[in-house]
Amino acid sequence: MTSTQDGEGRKNSRRLSHLLTRTPKRSSVIAGEIRSWIITEGLEPGDSLPVEKEMITAFGASRATIREALKELEVQGLVRMKTGPNGGPIVTGSSVLESIQAVQNFCYFEKVTIDDIYELRSTIEVQLMYSVVGHIDEETFDRLDAQIELSSIPAHDERSRRRQREAEFEFHTIIASCVPNRLLLLMIEVIVGILVNATARESAAHELHGEWSRENSRYHADIVAALRREDAETAARLMREHMEIAHRHLKLMYGDLSLEAIALTAPERN
Repeated sequence: MTSTQDGEGRKNSRRLSHLLTRTPKRSSVIAGEIRSWIITEGLEPGDSLPVEKEMITAFGASRATIREALKELEVQGLVRMKTGPNGGPIVTGSSVLESIQAVQNFCYFEKVTIDDIYELRSTIEVQLMYSVVGHIDEETFDRLDAQIELSSIPAHDERSRRRQREAEFEFHTIIASCVPNRLLLLMIEVIVGILVNATARESAAHELHGEWSRENSRYHADIVAALRREDAETAARLMREHMEIAHRHLKLMYGDLSLEAIALTAPERN
C-alpha cells in the first residue's frame, strides 16, 4: 500500500469513528420523543399535538430546535402543520402513496429487478388467500366480479386498455382490503401500486395486452369461485399459478422496463 493510500485509509477510519460516536442532534432526539408520545398515547390522524409554546417548555428547547424537530417529523409524513388561528402540528400518519414512493426509491437505489418484485409478490399474494378466506362479504364479491368483467371485454383503444390494466391490479387490492392483517394489506397495495404505475400507462403500446387480460380474467374468476367456497388450498394454488404466468407476461411485455421507470413514475392520485 502506498503512503497516499495509507493516509487516505486512516482519514476514512477517523470519519467513520466520528460518525459512530457522534451525538444525535437535539432536534432529532426531540423528534423521536414526540413520535414515541404519539404512539404511546394512541393518537390518530387529525389529532392535535401540543402547540409550539408548550413544547418549548416541555423539552426545555429553543423555538428553532422545536421547529426543526417538527420539520423532521413532517418530512417523515408523521405530522403536518395546520395554518390559521387554531393552527399547529397535527398527526397525519403515513399514507399508502408515501409508502409506494419510498419503496420505488428503494427499488432504484438497491437495484431491485422485476424478478425480485415478483418473488415477493408471489409469496404474499399466496399467503393472502389463506388469510382472507371467510372475511369477504357478498358486496365485495360483487366488486370483484365487476373487475373480472372489465378484463374479459376486449379493449379497443388506449383509454379502455389502461382501465383494464388498472382493474386487473385493483382486483388484488380489493381482496387484500378484507384481510385482518393490515400490514399484509399495505405490502400488497405498495407492490401493486408500483406495478400499475410503471406499466398501465404503457399498455396501449403492446399487442399482447389482450391475451394477458384474458388470462387474468380466467384466473381471477377461478380464484373468486374458490374463495366463495372458502377453499383456501385451491385459491392459493391458483394464485401461485397466476403469479407465475403474470410474471412471464410482464417480462415478455416490459422486459426492458428500467429501474428508473419503476422508481421515478409518480404514484397517481385518484
